[in-house]
Amino acid sequence: MKKLIPAIGMTLLGAALLGTSTYAWFSANKTVTATGMNLQAKADSSLLISSVENGTYSNTTLLYNDVSGADGYLDPVKATFASESYSFMRLKSEAKALVNDSGEFTGEKGDDGYPTAAYLEESNKYYHDEVFLKFEASVAQGSEAPTQTVEFSGIMKSASSEQIFPAYRVALVVDGAVVGDPISFSQLYVKDPDGTEHGRVSGTATITLTANAPKKVEVYAWLDGKDSACKNSNAIKGDAFTVDLSFTIPSSSAE
Repeated sequence: MKKLIPAIGMTLLGAALLGTSTYAWFSANKTVTATGMNLQAKADSSLLISSVENGTYSNTTLLYNDVSGADGYLDPVKATFASESYSFMRLKSEAKALVNDSGEFTGEKGDDGYPTAAYLEESNKYYHDEVFLKFEASVAQGSEAPTQTVEFSGIMKSASSEQIFPAYRVALVVDGAVVGDPISFSQLYVKDPDGTEHGRVSGTATITLTANAPKKVEVYAWLDGKDSACKNSNAIKGDAFTVDLSFTIPSSSAE
């Protein structure tokens, strides 16, 4: 059975972890609890969205995690996307002994900075689901259907001053390929009066739609084990995190 996730209101709950670290990976054999994580994608008034291609379209839709065995947890992972394929690899239990007191993995690393394959194993602690986007327009017989460019944006909000949101990644996959680069929330854009900071990403991925033709968009979300925010002292927090994801059509995109 699928578990409710949010692209408006993705709630992350920090797992109770032992020890502290400065950056990268978790030295304890634990995961981040995300049982309250839910995902709602929203679209602007000129765009329609649904979780089912032939379902009911509106401006919002709920997504559900369809990864078997995820059970509401997130591992720090190395994510790799290739044409029509992907992988999410976490540290093996025995490899965690090579994470030092600063949280750095001290074993052999590849040129990309991640542990080499000998220290990694497949993980199913990530999120995935799909949405369908479309816009409607009248097309005269024999005429070419107009197109629109859709932009993606997101905001992650943290209830804690110790934040894991820079380690959070979202990727959109369309027609078997990642649209742009995986999205991170590393840019701080606002600090609330109580000191709470929020991360933002915007305009990093675009999708082209043809009128009246639904387009499937796969949404993946995970924690990047190599990110400096992916550390025990962040994961130990029991505060909630929310991610708002939005799809919009710029007013100048019609062709």
